[in-house]
Amino acid sequence: MYLLLLRFLARDYGSVCSLVHAVSTDAPLNEEEAQILQALGLVTDAHPDALACRCLVTLALLRSGTPLPWDYRAEYAWYTAKIAHISARSRLSLEQEAELVDECARLTGKFKVIDAQTSKLKGKERNNLLDIFLNDEKAKAASASQMQKLEDLKSGILSGMRGESLSCSDAEMKRLVQQVISKDHELPTWMQQTLENRKKLLEARGFTAKSVDDEKNSKKKKKGDEKEGAKTDVDKKGEAGQEQELTLTLPKPKESATANWILHSNRNVLKESMVSSADLEECSIKTFAARPALEWALICLHGDESLDSMFMQLYRLYTGHTRLKLGPAGTAEEDFRRWGHTFATLVAYMKPEAMEHGFLASFLNVFAHNADQLRLDGATLPRPPSSELGGRGRQQQSRELANERFLLELRSWVLERKDRLIWPGGGDDEGNDEDGNEDGEEDEDEEDEEDEDDGEDDAGEEEADTKDEGNGDDEGNDEDGNEDGEEDEDEEDEEDEDDGEDDAGEEEADTKDEGNEDEKESNEKIKMKITLASQSEANELVLRLSENPQQQKGSKVSRERKPCLRLLEPAISLPVGSQLMLRSGTLRTVFAIRPTAQQIQPAEALEELSKLACFPASLVFKVPKNAVVCLPSTAEVNQLLSKLKDSDMSILDPLVLGGVLLRRGSKLLAKRAAKLDSPGDEKDTTAVKIRGKLSSLTEFPIDLVFELPEAEAKQEAPSNGVVKLSELPAI
Repeated sequence: MYLLLLRFLARDYGSVCSLVHAVSTDAPLNEEEAQILQALGLVTDAHPDALACRCLVTLALLRSGTPLPWDYRAEYAWYTAKIAHISARSRLSLEQEAELVDECARLTGKFKVIDAQTSKLKGKERNNLLDIFLNDEKAKAASASQMQKLEDLKSGILSGMRGESLSCSDAEMKRLVQQVISKDHELPTWMQQTLENRKKLLEARGFTAKSVDDEKNSKKKKKGDEKEGAKTDVDKKGEAGQEQELTLTLPKPKESATANWILHSNRNVLKESMVSSADLEECSIKTFAARPALEWALICLHGDESLDSMFMQLYRLYTGHTRLKLGPAGTAEEDFRRWGHTFATLVAYMKPEAMEHGFLASFLNVFAHNADQLRLDGATLPRPPSSELGGRGRQQQSRELANERFLLELRSWVLERKDRLIWPGGGDDEGNDEDGNEDGEEDEDEEDEEDEDDGEDDAGEEEADTKDEGNGDDEGNDEDGNEDGEEDEDEEDEEDEDDGEDDAGEEEADTKDEGNEDEKESNEKIKMKITLASQSEANELVLRLSENPQQQKGSKVSRERKPCLRLLEPAISLPVGSQLMLRSGTLRTVFAIRPTAQQIQPAEALEELSKLACFPASLVFKVPKNAVVCLPSTAEVNQLLSKLKDSDMSILDPLVLGGVLLRRGSKLLAKRAAKLDSPGDEKDTTAVKIRGKLSSLTEFPIDLVFELPEAEAKQEAPSNGVVKLSELPAI
């Protein structure tokens, strides 16, 4: 026993495992052996092999009746959690694990019995009685009535254990009572669940305490019959080798903000109203060794460091400007980048401020979930402000301006890639729409869209009535020929930009052919908000926007009065025919002072777009619900095939085809494509036929029609099937 203790202190775990069999006994330990065992409990080594050694010592001395100096349920739970790191020489066999799992269940039963008996005692009497029970010196001075109550307590505990088919010695009972009083008998939820799951896995393989005992008894009885014994072993191996399906449960995470950091979602970086400045502290560390990095993390955790002062160092770690040196000198640069990203994420979420919805916290949330994007586009990220800017006066102002410019450039980088970035699907930022606009702005835009539709219809009716009645009824009218009531209606209906040509086209289509469903579908529109990140995107948009040609040919006054800007070619990920709403988004502030009766001319709108200087800027478009997408080559067809869902021909993940962004949930309308539609053969619309026709296309370009969703569909979760034993390396 003493030699085992020395080997344990020397961390020679292989020798400890070899000596365990020499100390195994079912007889009570003497004083010296018990003292050495208590000294063994003082070795608080959490090495995986040390956990295995304590489990082996537990099995060796469990029948001796001597209380062990550790809770072997916790030791075995940690053993199971670290089993992948335990060496082969120290591991328990499956039979030993089955025996230890059963003993853990028995120990839990003992604790329940003792807890039930001691909870019956109340107040001061309980404290005095337990003090006498645990202290032999006080027991000698106790009164006869106290000793009688103590004996009743012991008999109640033993009676309860006999009812559960448990046994307990006096020394073990004393230690168990002490643990119950100090609440050390309560295991964390994850440990309880780990023990339960391990028990299920062992039972599925045919290893239980009963089967182990039966196997030992059969070996004793049939020691001479080798043939029959071999047959029994083969049968058992066959039963254990059968493939079974098993469902394991996981403990529920604690309900706290920090525990939910993986699902925490902060999209405030997309909202223009959240843009703010920060007092960033520049840090020019190029290489971070392990020890200084950990010291800095502890200072951030326990010190008064704010997120403003930490942000620049975290940014350098995320982007690779600061190299976290954990591995040897020959480690690949990609590994250093990955370590820096992981370390920065851990440090960031140790600060409660990072779980809030501030502007800087939103950047950290984006960086934490987009390691691949940072690696691919890291060269385009803005460089941190120079550490030379500082001091007082003008230098201080220059530093503040540099910080502000840096944050705006960083926000532009995020906005340019917002469709490619991963946004957690948490519910932290409910109430914000996908593009980061607040609910109030969203509601106002919806009201504007309704006003535009109503204004166009009412204005058309009024103008038609005016033509029919002639110019004679001018009594009581103002200079423009409208009555006061009609003027008020015009102001309400035409408060925002009109959508005249679009709705007028719908009315004409319905008049010509009410049964033409395809024409109705083509006129249906959905609203999309687009963010311009730079002047180059604005110039591209100006070049491709034009007044609708049909407007110029029309003779009706209603068409001439209602300007309309539409895309002639795909631009900024929008399809042909997308119509710009002139009094929504950023343009709302540009044209808000214009009198409502005065219309906005396309030339003015294009001029204002070309003069925009504040970026990012948001624009609102009315996009055709059935968008035409032109595929120029086989490469884009292959890209489409990899993203198509067979059940309904919808897009599984966002992708850009022919310059048009197809959000998740966009559906391919195969019947609307001439090269995919096969009249008279309904079977050709199945997923297999459509995929076959797409993959066999040889003539390009080809136009496909996609039905765009009102909002991007949620990402489909992977199938969470049952856990198969063959997939678990622990067994």
